[in-house]
Amino acid sequence: MKRTHHWFGLLGAIALGAALRFWQLESKPLWLDEVLTALFSLGHHLASLPLDRPLSLADVTAIFQLQPGTTCGQIAQHLLTESTHPPLFFCLMHRWMQGLLGVGVPWVWALRSLPALLGVGAIAALYGLNRVAFSPRAALLGAWVMAVSPFAVYLSQEGRHYTLPMLLVTLALTLLVSLQRDLRHQRDRPWRWLAWVAVNALGLYVHYFFLLAIAAQVGVLLGLAGLYRRGWRTWIAIALAVAGIGLAYGPAWPSFWLHFQRPETNWLTLANPVAPLYQTLLGWVWTVVALPVEEQPLGQIVVSALLMLGAIVWLGYWLIQGARHAWQTSGDRATIGVLAGFLGLMTLEFWAIAYGLNKDLTAIPRYNFVYYPALASLLGLCLAAPFPRPRVSPVLGAIALGVASSLLVSANWVFLKPYLPDRVAQHWQQFPDRPLVVALAYQDLQEVALGLSFGLALSEGDRPAASPPTQLAFFSRVRGYEPIWRNLSRLDAPSQSDLWIVGPGLKQSQFPPALELQSQGQPLQCTLDPTNYYRIGVPYQRYQCP
Repeated sequence: MKRTHHWFGLLGAIALGAALRFWQLESKPLWLDEVLTALFSLGHHLASLPLDRPLSLADVTAIFQLQPGTTCGQIAQHLLTESTHPPLFFCLMHRWMQGLLGVGVPWVWALRSLPALLGVGAIAALYGLNRVAFSPRAALLGAWVMAVSPFAVYLSQEGRHYTLPMLLVTLALTLLVSLQRDLRHQRDRPWRWLAWVAVNALGLYVHYFFLLAIAAQVGVLLGLAGLYRRGWRTWIAIALAVAGIGLAYGPAWPSFWLHFQRPETNWLTLANPVAPLYQTLLGWVWTVVALPVEEQPLGQIVVSALLMLGAIVWLGYWLIQGARHAWQTSGDRATIGVLAGFLGLMTLEFWAIAYGLNKDLTAIPRYNFVYYPALASLLGLCLAAPFPRPRVSPVLGAIALGVASSLLVSANWVFLKPYLPDRVAQHWQQFPDRPLVVALAYQDLQEVALGLSFGLALSEGDRPAASPPTQLAFFSRVRGYEPIWRNLSRLDAPSQSDLWIVGPGLKQSQFPPALELQSQGQPLQCTLDPTNYYRIGVPYQRYQCP
């Protein structure tokens, strides 16, 4: 390939990747975790939210304004007590939103644009990784894999801290490959070790899962030390590097341990002993091709699954051929081993956590961000093989599959938002001519954020502007639901209202058959509607208040 064609190809990958990531960036509903990102980044915490009164939809939207005078230290303190994440990304997001909101950018776009931009940066970083590890062609195709991957596009459109650690993992792997080359050629370059320590320590300040990536990298380094047999100096270098990461992260270890023990991490319980095996494979498939299989009619699920299976079988055949060619022609198979070893160790770590700690990370596809750069790198290497001229080019086929899948992601057909806030809003707006009252029970900021995500979806829904009023009321369930049922009688609502109760932890049979509100100082009786009970992550029940 001519040099100019090569660089145009890279620019094309970056441009297409940016277009896929920024297309319809605001169109999908915000879900619980994104609302939490917004709240913390804007300077909010549980006590600062106006939960002591019913909220209109305008009140819900007004919450998402930048709190003046918020500092990174305050954000860190809020995260320490009300979340399970390190503060660096949220501090960065605070500065980002402060700048964009100051020039009139809509807050949802501001929230999601930073991860999208970092996702574009990951394309260039993946190119750099494969350029160091393999060849210019493998680098270019690796960039294209990252650019059109539906998984990478999905992460980039989330207002969350996934693309930044994914970018840092890519940089760390680039340095890891460089260290492998130094060990092989018996070169001592301390600055590379220091850079590797710095990138990995920074990653820990961004996301705790980076610790898994560090452990896998250390495992690879130990394997290289045994392979090249350079003596005690290599072992000391590895030990000093690991100690350096630990010392660099030293001030944050207490927060890490506190967050690890919080109850918010208990929802990942392993339900099926074979699930981690097939969920891992499905997670890898969705990095290449993803068609609508969530919340779809059975017939569409079957068709989508068969199409994905056919695409993976076809592409898998060519990837196997490419892997064989790469292994047979590589002048340094250890470089392939570095990335394949990292990917293998990460997979084993996920399985060990599932079976050993009863926390199934494989059930959540987005958590694969911590090792996806290695998978994308190896896919780019396999596609770089000089294939014979088949009827359909494997490279063009892989790119076409990725683009089509990524468009479905942006159109909200694939990788649907958890808790489906738009679907919940549709259920609540079945009767647009009736006033709407939503009572949401909560015990922590996570459940408040879930309720706010539903409120935001209502404000973006199809309810006519002249429709009757809507109000959301939050009730603490720390002391159970009986106080909530009593306090509902203080809630003033128009007659002929729809009342929806969102009751985390309740079974259908535990919703009372009747509840009481008040209307202009008079009791308003509400009766349970047995035909309108739903559970999408949390249960919610309709009551009719004639």
